[in-house]
Amino acid sequence: MIARAVHVLDTGAMGGTEAALVHLVRHLDPNRFRPSAILSPDALHLPLVEQLRDAGIEVHFQTMPRTKRDVRRFAGLIGCLRRMSADVVHVHLPFTLDNRWAFLAARLAGTRVVVSTEQLAAEEWVFRPIRARVLKRVLVALQDRVIATSEHVRARLAAAGVPSAKLMTVYNPVEIPEQMSPEIRARVRRHLGIAADTPLVGMVARIDPKQKRYDQYLAAASRVATSVPSARFLVVGDGAPEARAELERTAHALGLAPRVRFLGYRADARDIVAALDVFVLASDNEGFPLVTLEAMAAEVPIVATDLPSLREQIADTQTGYLVPRGDVETLAGRVTTLLQDRDRARDLASRARAAVRQFDARSMAARIQDAYDSLLAGRKAARHTPHDCSSAW
Repeated sequence: MIARAVHVLDTGAMGGTEAALVHLVRHLDPNRFRPSAILSPDALHLPLVEQLRDAGIEVHFQTMPRTKRDVRRFAGLIGCLRRMSADVVHVHLPFTLDNRWAFLAARLAGTRVVVSTEQLAAEEWVFRPIRARVLKRVLVALQDRVIATSEHVRARLAAAGVPSAKLMTVYNPVEIPEQMSPEIRARVRRHLGIAADTPLVGMVARIDPKQKRYDQYLAAASRVATSVPSARFLVVGDGAPEARAELERTAHALGLAPRVRFLGYRADARDIVAALDVFVLASDNEGFPLVTLEAMAAEVPIVATDLPSLREQIADTQTGYLVPRGDVETLAGRVTTLLQDRDRARDLASRARAAVRQFDARSMAARIQDAYDSLLAGRKAARHTPHDCSSAW
């Protein structure tokens, strides 16, 4: 019997969590699992919805409970899961305490297996209050498996009290093309009005001043422009209007206004990455970023912040460059080196493409569906006819 796996995500913006969900459901074996998704209505405008539907995934919308006062929303989510007759409920968490009511709703709906994927390693301060530690342990008790997207995330969860027997690491997946087409690079550059031989550097991330350090990227860009005056820079991502406006003011103050383009959110971000000469990710915290994997798959050399999770992707000086957090001078120096030494850039990029194959979407999906199978084994199958619950919100 084909089991029904329902993926629950409370989201209103596109990011790595959303992209990882699409990669996962595309590669689940349809002879073993029938995936579907429950999203919050905030996602109605997102490309995520079309991407899931293009993959043949049923998408339902349900307003998610966020506080104990959201009784009607909580009841609605329980009813939605009941009508869908989920065998597995897989809750996707950008952060460790997100969407906490979904686990209880899944249990009250009679779901046989409940799992989660945790994307981001919570900072230590999150679990300092006793209430937060107790809440996390209650949530874990409602789950059969907690999937960490990196060994760093796994270690943080274990330190927070998640039993090792419930933990497993499955890296975020990336779809790796058999070969890179030079036509993509040419097309993107034509669309952007950038010449084929113009040195192009880019950072792709949401505009979030607390996590994604575009300010450091721009500061590094101003130094790179001194050594490589023809270089141009892209900011690919969206965020609060005031945060974007502040970045634009920063670029102007640094004298970068003629050299930097703010593209906002782009559904074709993966193609834009493929058109770059150097990809930069300046961050203060990361789970297991998908965009760096996409740069590796596209054979674009990377300069990124030296964070624990990124060390699981990139071997410094072998498959990319990792620089100390906040070290703008070193960041600029590494980017300049890659723009000026194209042989070195090609060597790093080639090694990175070989290394990224370990994160192939098909093998990552196989690990997750094997976990579903092992958890379902021996449990009595629910045999109900699923119904649509899209009208529940």
